[in-house]
Amino acid sequence: DYELQAVFSWVRDLAPLVVHVHLDRMGQFLESDEFYRNQFETKTSCGALDPENSTRTGWEQALFGDSYNDAKPFDRCKYGALNVTNDFRGVTSASQYGDSYLVLKDSRLRATFCATDSGGIAGSRLGVCDRYGHVLKEYSDDELNEITRVAVAALPSIDGKAPGHVPKSAWPSVLRGESEDCVKEWITVGYPTLAQRGSGRYVFEVELYGTTYAPQVGLLSENFNATPGVRSTAGVGDDEFGWALDAEHYELWHKGQARCWSGAPLAGDYGGRQVVGVAVDLEERKMWRLCSQS
Repeated sequence: DYELQAVFSWVRDLAPLVVHVHLDRMGQFLESDEFYRNQFETKTSCGALDPENSTRTGWEQALFGDSYNDAKPFDRCKYGALNVTNDFRGVTSASQYGDSYLVLKDSRLRATFCATDSGGIAGSRLGVCDRYGHVLKEYSDDELNEITRVAVAALPSIDGKAPGHVPKSAWPSVLRGESEDCVKEWITVGYPTLAQRGSGRYVFEVELYGTTYAPQVGLLSENFNATPGVRSTAGVGDDEFGWALDAEHYELWHKGQARCWSGAPLAGDYGGRQVVGVAVDLEERKMWRLCSQS
């Protein structure tokens, strides 16, 4: 699961989205034109090309139905590749389109992806950056091994150890809940093996996504009773050994009781994607939170 989530995160957030070009031939046009043009506009292509672009039109109908039937040439698809292996050469299987490539920015959420060339395939084989599991099923074993290696290497190191060699004991653990699926049920996840005891000052960050509903972020003491495999609706702040900010009610919770807190809401319908920082002074028994939107 750890490696799979690393792959999903790599595809969703980091894998370069590139467009291969013959820079010696196309550079002059890119210099004077602020748009990258498709073959419906240029009437040229290093791929499938016929006088009326009927082949490409048929492929796009198979992929997207009638979405582009009445589209202007400018509004039709542009094609590139996802550099899932982070190869400095780009996507070598797309080298027929050029040995240089452009790296697209702020385009990932407008892109669809497939495991092969998109020409002549069914639309059901397409995925998007956060719905990519069925695309991975078409990868070969060698391809899966390589994307996993790259994705894990992109993770931050822990205590100076390379990401691929971080022991499982340092991975997040489900402390309460029947499964690791936070979509189906309320779960509590933490890092009990990284517990800090005695004295000291510490800080950690939690990244929450826009689809997160009513999250709680906080701390648990070593007396917290973990019950993995058991369904529970009790969050961190509902426990007598936990302290948490409840995003739904904008309140600080301890022992299931709300305490006044003034600040920004967390993720979900209450604030969108953001980072929540938590700092704690164990000697002073004080805790601070800072939200990226507060």
